[in-house]
Parts: sequence; structure tokens; C-alpha cells
Amino acid sequence: MKYLTIIFAVILFSCNSGINYPEGGFDYPANLTGKDTNYYRYPLLNIIPKDYRFAEYFEQYFYKQFEEPNLSILPLEKETFRLTYSDKSGKTVMLSFNKDEIVIKRGIAGGAYNWDTTRLTKLENEHLEILQRWFPFEHKGDIPVLKKRLDSLCLLYPQLLDVDYYIELYDKVNVRNKSFTYQTKKSIITGNAFREMVEQINASGYWKLPHHIDDGAGAADGTSFTLEANTAAKYNIVNRVGDPGNGGGFAGLCQKIIEFAGLDKKLDTDPAWKTVVVKPVTYSTGIK
Repeated sequence: MKYLTIIFAVILFSCNSGINYPEGGFDYPANLTGKDTNYYRYPLLNIIPKDYRFAEYFEQYFYKQFEEPNLSILPLEKETFRLTYSDKSGKTVMLSFNKDEIVIKRGIAGGAYNWDTTRLTKLENEHLEILQRWFPFEHKGDIPVLKKRLDSLCLLYPQLLDVDYYIELYDKVNVRNKSFTYQTKKSIITGNAFREMVEQINASGYWKLPHHIDDGAGAADGTSFTLEANTAAKYNIVNRVGDPGNGGGFAGLCQKIIEFAGLDKKLDTDPAWKTVVVKPVTYSTGIK
């Protein structure tokens, strides 16, 4: 009986040992500070130009409006994939799935934030306009007249060189829209269905793709797709600007996930949609 128990345990462990993923993706960070958790695509900080990190910080506004977890900093209890879609009209759909369920979220009732410049002083408003237009200043050095002007401004206001100051102003001026809500729809799936979808993701070459794929046509019409993976051992992200229905590769993979979740069908009148009132969100100012 003892040996049968051991054999059963081995078989059970083997069945639940997880999916083997191809090489690629990013390791989770070993050491995190409170500020790090604001970066929803944390591994990209090590491979993108330093001035792009500013934009990465503000990704948190997008994800937190839908009360979404940060997939890039540590493994979740269940391996999770998240496909985010935005079209030229501004409509956003967020689709997550694990071995048990598919969760779809879509924004309604307008944008999640309002831009309130009255929360800043006159000088802060002037600084924000300068930073929005010219940050980072070192990239404007090839225009002598502009360089001279910016150098003078930075000499007078050295805080303009501090990226944290820019973030502080941006955080102040963004005010939560209390009327914003989103709708969510959940459906149960089987472990086999999850595994089959993940195997298609693995076979597509997803884990070896660059983190950003720019499609000229997509850039013109404003559509974008981002697929993230949170597995037990690693994280991955691929973003495409373009229509997923116009070809194979990553485009075709996005379309398969859309069909897998039933997003290719008419969902507007589905009674399964539930409206969610978003809870207040606190943002921590700070950037590396």
C-alpha cells in the first residue's frame, strides 16, 4: 500500500507539473521596491532607452483603471495570459485567461481620468507645458537656438531636469473620473482548453518575438494589441500596432485568442456582462 501511495503521488505530480515553455521571455525581478510595482512592464526598463522609462511609469494608469494586476513582477497563483486591445475609437477590451476561466473587461462611461490644471500653481503649469513639449531636453541639442533656451530654463529651474518632478506634476493634474465604470464578463474553461490555447501560443514563436512590432497600417488607424504571459518561471510581453486580422504570425495568434474567448461574436447584448464601479486608486510617485 505504501508503494502504491508513492506511485500515485509521482503520477499526480507529473500531471500537475505544468506546461513546458520555449526559451525567451523575461525573468521576474529578484529585488523590488515599492516604486518598482508601478511599472506594469518592469523588465522592459532594462532594454529600452532611459527616457522611455517615463512613459512606462504611466502604463499603471491604464491597467489600474481596470483593476488589473501587474503581471511582470512576480508569478500569480495561476499562470495567466492577458490580451489587451484598443481600437481607433478609443474602445479598450482586456481579456485574461488561466486554466479555470476567461475574464473580459471593457471600459464604459467615458475616460477614467480628467485633466485638471487648476490643481497646479501657475509656475507648475508652465513647467508641465515645457516638459510635455520638450522632455527629454538632451534630445533637442541639435537645434542651437532651442538648446540655448532650454539650458537657460534648466539653469533657472533645475527641477526641470528631475524626472520625478515631471511625474509629480503629471500625477497631480490627473484626477479620477468618478463616473467611470467598466463591464466584465467571466466564463469557465477546462484545463485542456487552456493547455491547447497555450500550446498554440508557444508554437507561434511568441516567446522569441521582439517586445514591440510596429505595423504601418495599424499605426495609421490607431489599433494596438498587447499579449502578456505570466507563468511560474517567467514573464513576456509583445505589443503590436495594427489589425490582428490581417495576417499570420502574431497577428493570427491574437485572432485565435479573440475567437477562443468568444470576442469575435456579438457581445454588446450579452446579459452576462456585469458593471463594475471602480474603487479609488492611489498612485505612488517615483521613477528610476
